[in-house]
Amino acid sequence: MLKMRRGGEAYRAIKATLPSTTVPDISTAPLHQQTNFAVGKSHPNFGQHLYTNFTGSLAWYRRCIEWMTGVIPDFDALVIDPCVPAEWDEFRVHRRWRDGEFRVTVRNPDGVEHGVREVRVDGQPLDGVRIPPMDGPHDVDVLMGTPRT
Repeated sequence: MLKMRRGGEAYRAIKATLPSTTVPDISTAPLHQQTNFAVGKSHPNFGQHLYTNFTGSLAWYRRCIEWMTGVIPDFDALVIDPCVPAEWDEFRVHRRWRDGEFRVTVRNPDGVEHGVREVRVDGQPLDGVRIPPMDGPHDVDVLMGTPRT
């Protein structure tokens, strides 16, 4: 998969564009939407959103978050390939995919921005980073770091 592999930079870019950091609390847009237009400071209705449904931002945010956390649905597998800030030492993702429920815990003891040393599904080592479709709930443990050869 093609990505920039700089998790810290990606996180800062995404965070800078979130509505909570770009518009004031007086926003009139629905909470689930990011608009592409907000009235500027010189207008009497500063912060109001007049066109809330003219952007595809939500889909882009979802995809960015999937790629950062590295729990990426593909056609025939759930791909595990995180790319996060080096400061993130651990995080969890709960993902429903196909008929499965995946409780993913990612640990990053070496403080790397990308790279997967090991993936375990229900305690069993996975060969690679692609989890095939599986029914029911599953615990996935991911250890970030340089892959062992």
